Amino acid sequence: DFIDIIVVPYSGSSFLGETRRNGNYALQELNWGADFMDPETYEQMPLNHSQVEDAIQFVKENTNVTIRYFKGSAFSVEAPNFVELEVTQTEPGFKGDTATNNFKPATVETGYELQVPLFINIGDKIKIDTRSGEYLSRA
Repeated sequence: DFIDIIVVPYSGSSFLGETRRNGNYALQELNWGADFMDPETYEQMPLNHSQVEDAIQFVKENTNVTIRYFKGSAFSVEAPNFVELEVTQTEPGFKGDTATNNFKPATVETGYELQVPLFINIGDKIKIDTRSGEYLSRA
């Protein structure tokens, strides 16, 4: 089997032709993708699921994101490195459960599922590292 390798010129912190601009998450389109807004021009940018799938699990409406462009066309979205989200589903914690090495599953308001310490309850706001998808702390 052969593998095609494409070499793209690299210059400094970005590939030649690649630009990054701030955007604002506006609305998720069911099973299609999401709409983002350019905060400078207020232009709506519909992006498909493959362009937003890594970031969408961590962002809620009005979250600022970075939109990556290549030759003027958006090709991916990056969530902030850290987000604070509310836990919407998990098993109840018990008073005194302060051990940090025991975890349970939880779902946050965006639908993302992760492991959290036993003392976290529904309604708690937690800080998540979007690069690893892991719980960091209570917010």
